[in-house]
Amino acid sequence: MLATRTLLALAAFAASVSAFTVTAPRTGQNFTTDGSNVVSWTTVASDRKNFTIVLSNGNPADNQQLKALVDATSGTTTVDPPSTGWPAPGAGPFQINLVQDTQNLNAILAQSSQFFFAAPKVSAAPSPSGPVTQPPPPTQQPNNNPSGSSPPAPSDSGLVTPPANGAASMGANAGLVAALVLLGAVLA
Repeated sequence: MLATRTLLALAAFAASVSAFTVTAPRTGQNFTTDGSNVVSWTTVASDRKNFTIVLSNGNPADNQQLKALVDATSGTTTVDPPSTGWPAPGAGPFQINLVQDTQNLNAILAQSSQFFFAAPKVSAAPSPSGPVTQPPPPTQQPNNNPSGSSPPAPSDSGLVTPPANGAASMGANAGLVAALVLLGAVLA
Protein backbone atom coordinates (compact mmCIF):
# COMPACT_ATOMS: atom_id res chain seq x y z
CA MET A 1 0.00 0.00 0.00
CA LEU A 2 2.84 2.38 0.80
CA ALA A 3 4.42 1.74 -2.58
CA THR A 4 1.13 2.58 -4.33
CA ARG A 5 0.84 5.87 -2.45
CA THR A 6 4.44 6.73 -3.28
CA LEU A 7 3.85 6.00 -6.96
CA LEU A 8 0.68 8.11 -6.96
CA ALA A 9 2.51 10.99 -5.26
CA LEU A 10 5.36 10.77 -7.77
CA ALA A 11 2.87 10.69 -10.68
CA ALA A 12 1.06 13.74 -9.30
CA PHE A 13 4.36 15.56 -8.87
CA ALA A 14 5.48 14.65 -12.40
CA ALA A 15 2.17 15.88 -13.81
CA SER A 16 2.61 19.22 -12.04
CA VAL A 17 6.14 19.76 -13.36
CA SER A 18 6.17 22.28 -16.15
CA ALA A 19 8.35 22.33 -19.23
CA PHE A 20 8.36 26.14 -19.39
CA THR A 21 11.89 27.52 -19.77
CA VAL A 22 12.65 31.24 -19.56
CA THR A 23 15.15 32.13 -22.31
CA ALA A 24 15.31 35.91 -21.74
CA PRO A 25 16.50 37.54 -19.65
CA ARG A 26 19.43 35.20 -19.24
CA THR A 27 22.80 35.38 -17.52
CA GLY A 28 24.67 38.48 -18.67
CA GLN A 29 21.53 40.03 -20.20
CA ASN A 30 20.20 42.75 -17.91
CA PHE A 31 16.95 44.66 -17.95
CA THR A 32 17.22 48.38 -18.67
CA THR A 33 15.76 50.99 -16.35
CA ASP A 34 14.03 52.83 -19.19
CA GLY A 35 10.88 51.62 -20.98
CA SER A 36 9.85 48.05 -21.71
CA ASN A 37 11.94 44.90 -21.42
CA VAL A 38 11.60 41.58 -23.24
CA VAL A 39 10.71 38.25 -21.62
CA SER A 40 10.97 35.09 -23.78
CA TRP A 41 10.30 31.43 -23.04
CA THR A 42 9.83 28.01 -24.54
CA THR A 43 6.99 25.66 -23.76
CA VAL A 44 5.57 22.26 -24.65
CA ALA A 45 2.02 21.30 -25.63
CA SER A 46 1.14 20.00 -22.16
CA ASP A 47 1.96 23.33 -20.45
CA ARG A 48 -0.64 25.83 -19.31
CA LYS A 49 -2.09 28.08 -22.02
CA ASN A 50 -1.46 31.27 -20.03
CA PHE A 51 0.46 32.51 -17.03
CA THR A 52 1.48 35.66 -15.14
CA ILE A 53 4.95 37.27 -15.21
CA VAL A 54 6.41 38.42 -11.89
CA LEU A 55 9.60 40.32 -11.05
CA SER A 56 11.22 38.78 -7.98
CA ASN A 57 14.22 39.65 -5.83
CA GLY A 58 13.92 36.40 -3.92
CA ASN A 59 11.62 37.81 -1.24
CA PRO A 60 7.99 36.84 -2.03
CA ALA A 61 6.75 39.94 -0.16
CA ASP A 62 8.56 42.13 -2.73
CA ASN A 63 7.27 40.35 -5.86
CA GLN A 64 5.94 42.73 -8.52
CA GLN A 65 3.36 41.49 -11.01
CA LEU A 66 4.38 42.69 -14.48
CA LYS A 67 1.84 41.06 -16.82
CA ALA A 68 -1.17 38.76 -16.37
CA LEU A 69 -2.84 36.28 -18.72
CA VAL A 70 0.17 36.00 -21.01
CA ASP A 71 -0.46 33.72 -24.01
CA ALA A 72 1.99 30.85 -23.51
CA THR A 73 2.13 30.05 -27.23
CA SER A 74 3.50 33.49 -28.18
CA GLY A 75 6.98 32.68 -26.81
CA THR A 76 7.88 36.33 -26.14
CA THR A 77 6.37 39.52 -24.77
CA THR A 78 7.40 42.93 -23.53
CA VAL A 79 6.83 43.96 -19.95
CA ASP A 80 6.36 47.54 -18.81
CA PRO A 81 7.72 48.90 -15.52
CA PRO A 82 5.64 48.25 -12.41
CA SER A 83 3.72 51.17 -10.91
CA THR A 84 6.73 52.01 -8.71
CA GLY A 85 9.06 52.02 -11.74
CA TRP A 86 12.04 49.81 -12.47
CA PRO A 87 14.73 49.52 -9.79
CA ALA A 88 17.78 51.80 -10.08
CA PRO A 89 20.76 50.85 -12.30
CA GLY A 90 22.90 48.23 -10.58
CA ALA A 91 20.02 46.89 -8.48
CA GLY A 92 19.70 43.14 -8.21
CA PRO A 93 19.94 40.31 -8.49
CA PHE A 94 16.41 39.74 -9.78
CA GLN A 95 14.61 36.92 -11.53
CA ILE A 96 11.56 36.69 -13.76
CA ASN A 97 9.07 34.14 -12.51
CA LEU A 98 6.38 32.66 -14.72
CA VAL A 99 3.62 31.86 -12.23
CA GLN A 100 0.27 30.12 -12.45
CA ASP A 101 -1.95 33.23 -12.21
CA THR A 102 -2.55 36.46 -10.28
CA GLN A 103 -4.10 34.53 -7.38
CA ASN A 104 -1.13 32.14 -7.08
CA LEU A 105 2.01 34.28 -7.39
CA ASN A 106 4.07 31.67 -5.51
CA ALA A 107 3.07 28.80 -7.84
CA ILE A 108 6.20 29.14 -10.01
CA LEU A 109 6.17 27.44 -13.41
CA ALA A 110 9.66 28.63 -14.45
CA GLN A 111 12.34 31.12 -13.42
CA SER A 112 14.87 33.12 -15.40
CA SER A 113 18.55 33.33 -14.63
CA GLN A 114 19.48 36.09 -12.22
CA PHE A 115 20.00 39.53 -13.74
CA PHE A 116 20.53 43.15 -12.75
CA PHE A 117 19.16 46.47 -13.94
CA ALA A 118 21.33 48.65 -16.16
CA ALA A 119 21.03 52.20 -17.43
CA PRO A 120 19.79 52.36 -21.02
CA LYS A 121 22.43 52.42 -23.75
CA VAL A 122 22.74 55.70 -25.57
CA SER A 123 22.69 55.19 -29.31
CA ALA A 124 24.13 57.43 -31.99
CA ALA A 125 21.81 59.93 -33.59
CA PRO A 126 20.02 58.47 -36.60
CA SER A 127 21.33 59.47 -39.98
CA PRO A 128 19.12 61.73 -42.06
CA SER A 129 16.72 59.92 -44.32
CA GLY A 130 17.12 60.59 -47.97
CA PRO A 131 20.14 61.81 -49.87
CA VAL A 132 22.51 64.29 -48.34
CA THR A 133 22.70 67.43 -50.45
CA GLN A 134 25.88 69.43 -50.73
CA PRO A 135 25.80 73.18 -51.28
CA PRO A 136 26.63 74.19 -54.86
CA PRO A 137 30.25 75.17 -55.54
CA PRO A 138 30.91 78.90 -55.63
CA THR A 139 30.57 80.41 -59.06
CA GLN A 140 33.82 81.60 -60.54
CA GLN A 141 34.07 84.98 -62.16
CA PRO A 142 35.59 85.03 -65.65
CA ASN A 143 39.19 86.09 -65.73
CA ASN A 144 39.18 89.36 -67.66
CA ASN A 145 42.64 90.11 -66.51
CA PRO A 146 45.05 88.77 -69.15
CA SER A 147 48.15 89.94 -67.32
CA GLY A 148 47.52 87.55 -64.42
CA SER A 149 47.58 90.33 -61.85
CA SER A 150 44.92 90.50 -59.16
CA PRO A 151 41.66 92.19 -60.07
CA PRO A 152 41.07 95.73 -58.86
CA ALA A 153 39.81 96.04 -55.31
CA PRO A 154 36.92 98.31 -54.38
CA SER A 155 37.85 101.28 -52.26
CA ASP A 156 35.89 102.65 -49.33
CA SER A 157 34.20 105.14 -51.68
CA GLY A 158 32.91 102.33 -53.87
CA LEU A 159 35.23 103.27 -56.74
CA VAL A 160 37.54 100.69 -58.23
CA THR A 161 41.18 101.27 -57.40
CA PRO A 162 43.35 100.60 -60.46
CA PRO A 163 45.90 97.81 -60.14
CA ALA A 164 49.59 98.57 -59.78
CA ASN A 165 50.37 96.91 -63.12
CA GLY A 166 50.26 99.62 -65.79
CA ALA A 167 49.58 97.26 -68.74
CA ALA A 168 46.44 95.88 -67.15
CA SER A 169 45.33 99.38 -66.30
CA MET A 170 45.87 100.55 -69.89
CA GLY A 171 43.93 97.56 -71.26
CA ALA A 172 41.02 98.31 -68.96
CA ASN A 173 41.10 102.02 -69.90
CA ALA A 174 41.23 101.21 -73.63
CA GLY A 175 38.16 99.02 -73.25
CA LEU A 176 36.35 101.78 -71.38
CA VAL A 177 37.27 104.35 -74.05
CA ALA A 178 36.08 102.02 -76.83
CA ALA A 179 32.76 101.52 -75.04
CA LEU A 180 32.29 105.26 -74.64
CA VAL A 181 33.08 105.88 -78.30
CA LEU A 182 30.56 103.23 -79.32
CA LEU A 183 27.94 104.73 -77.02
CA GLY A 184 28.57 108.17 -78.45
CA ALA A 185 28.13 106.85 -81.99
CA VAL A 186 24.84 105.18 -81.08
CA LEU A 187 23.49 108.31 -79.41
CA ALA A 188 24.51 110.64 -82.27
